[in-house]
Amino acid sequence: MLFMIWQRGDYIVKNKKKRSIKAVSAIIVILVLTMLFVIRYNVINSGFEKVKKLQVKQGETFVDDGIEISFSNFRIGKMSELKKIYNISEMDMKQNDWDLTDKFILADFKVKNVSSYEREAEFERMSLQSDFISNGADMNMLEIINKDNAFLSKINLKPNEEKKEVFVWFYNDSLSYDSPKIVYLRYPYKIELDVQIK
Repeated sequence: MLFMIWQRGDYIVKNKKKRSIKAVSAIIVILVLTMLFVIRYNVINSGFEKVKKLQVKQGETFVDDGIEISFSNFRIGKMSELKKIYNISEMDMKQNDWDLTDKFILADFKVKNVSSYEREAEFERMSLQSDFISNGADMNMLEIINKDNAFLSKINLKPNEEKKEVFVWFYNDSLSYDSPKIVYLRYPYKIELDVQIK
């Protein structure tokens, strides 16, 4: 009987040792995997340039890949006014689910090719942002306002060629636009244009 108690005690001790060895092994494996992940993450990211943040004021220009870009004259336009100014039809109003109480932020937008080669400029990564809100351009309104001059998200420019249009973003009073910015993302740049609305 004494032998059985000793055997049982020995079994419990061996079992505890096995469990603690398994736990320590699991912790070591997790630590090694975490260290490998961190090292790999740093190796991969060290191969890329850090994002460069550029602050631009309204009316100032910035150059991206030979294209000079500027925004000016930010304003809020009410749908009731825009409908009259740009002859927006009732059909367009219904198709786009616009209401006469809707508001839009408008800005004069100018691009110029300052390089000696033909360039293509892309504006798909341009948005109106504030705090936690990001709002892309309203392409339907942009097309209606600019008619045949609308170049929407891409444009080809010959050397020294310049184009202008009115850029449009939907504006919602219920959202917080404390300090809105136009954010233009094009790696390695993040260009922020401060918006002063009149």
